[in-house]
Amino acid sequence: MSKIEIIWSDQAQNQVEKIYNYYQPKSERGALNVVNAILESPESITYPEQYQIDEINKSYRRIIVRGTYKVLYQVDGKIIRIVAVVGTGQLPQNVEDY
Repeated sequence: MSKIEIIWSDQAQNQVEKIYNYYQPKSERGALNVVNAILESPESITYPEQYQIDEINKSYRRIIVRGTYKVLYQVDGKIIRIVAVVGTGQLPQNVEDY
């Protein structure tokens, strides 16, 4: 079985950075824990269609991280493209390019 390649979009990377910057003033350790959980979540993908289709944008699949964030991805063969990281409480109109 060939390995799945994971590619993070610039948008997703920027969103992770914003999440870190939000938590960091409160707790450096907490910020690192949240960001590491987000960054490690796609590593759990063993086959591309493993996770549910997102209920808001059906062209994405989603991984729920800590019940607070959705890591949205698209599948292209054995390539997983992480397109966005959004809060589960955000309304679609508040999410950039979602």
